[in-house]
Amino acid sequence: MIKIDFEDTRTAFSIKSNRDLRRAHILFKLISYPILVKIGNPVIKVFSAFRIPIGWIVKPTAFKHFVGGETLEECQPAVEKLKTANVYSILDYSIEGKETDKAIEEALQETLRAVKNAGSNPDIPFAVFKPTAFGKHHSLEVLSGRGTPDEKILKEFPETILIIAPRHIERIHAIGALVEKRGLGYQLWTDLDKDKAKRTEQVVIINAFGELFKIYSVGTIVFCGGSLVPLGGQNPLEPAAWGKAVFYGPSMENFMDAKSLLEANKAGLPISSPEMLAEKAVWFLGHPEELKAYGERGRAAILKNKGAGEKHAGVIMRLWESVANA
Repeated sequence: MIKIDFEDTRTAFSIKSNRDLRRAHILFKLISYPILVKIGNPVIKVFSAFRIPIGWIVKPTAFKHFVGGETLEECQPAVEKLKTANVYSILDYSIEGKETDKAIEEALQETLRAVKNAGSNPDIPFAVFKPTAFGKHHSLEVLSGRGTPDEKILKEFPETILIIAPRHIERIHAIGALVEKRGLGYQLWTDLDKDKAKRTEQVVIINAFGELFKIYSVGTIVFCGGSLVPLGGQNPLEPAAWGKAVFYGPSMENFMDAKSLLEANKAGLPISSPEMLAEKAVWFLGHPEELKAYGERGRAAILKNKGAGEKHAGVIMRLWESVANA
C-alpha cells in the first residue's frame, strides 16, 4: 500500500522549480486579498471592452498556474511533465455559457476531441466537461424539469394562443417538432389563411413572408425574437404601432433607437431570460389595465415622432441650400 503524506511537500512539489514555487506563492498571496478578487473581474472586462492587451500579465501568472494550455497540443508538455512524478492528468475543457449555434457546435467538437484524446493517451485516464458548454442554458433547464415559459403561461392562462414567426422559414418543421415534443399541436399560417380553416391547435407557426406586421394587430403580448441571444433583435416599433406591449431581451443592437424611444416613454418591457419573460407575461395577463397602458404609451410615442425622419431631411436640405447659395 502506498502511504500518502500531504505534509510531504518535497515529494508533492518535486517537479516544481524554485521559481515556480515563488510565483505560486505570490499569486496565492495576491488572491488572498478579497478587494483584489472583487475588482479583478470588472477590470478585466473593462480592458477587454477597450481592447487593451492583458495577456502579458494574465498568462505568466494565473493562466500559467491553473491552465495546461489553450489547445490539446499545448497541454501535452504539462501532461508529460506530471507523468514523470507518476501524476496523471485530467482534461477539463473549461468553457460554458455559449448561446449561438456556431459557438455551441465548436465547443461540442472540441469536447469530443478531448474525450478522444483521453481515450488514446495512457497518461490521461479520463476527461471531464461541462454540459453547459454545448447546450443553451434554457434548453438544459427544460431538460432538468424546470419547464418552459409557454408551459408556465399556459398553466395560469390555458386559453393562451402562441403564434411563432421564425427568423428562418426553412426551420418551421424543426420548430414544429419541438412544439409537438412539448405535447402541443400546431397549425401552419398558410393552411389557415388559404383554406379558411378553423384554428384547432394552440400554436400557430407563420410560414409566409410579409405577414408579421398585420399579425401583430391580434396579439396581446409580443416578444421580439433574436434578442435573448446576440442576434440584434427585431423592430419593436411595429407591434408598438398597434398599441401592443412589447417584450425584448438585452440584445437589441440593431434597434437601439427604437428601444430607447419605448423605454423613455415607459412603453418597453426588457427581460433578461425566458423565466423572466414567463413571469412578466403571467403578471401582465393578470393585470390587463397595466398591459393596455404600456401599449397605449408605445403607440402614442410613435405617433408623436411620426415624420421625424422627413423633418430632419428637410432641415438638412435647407442648410445645404443656404450654404450652396452663400
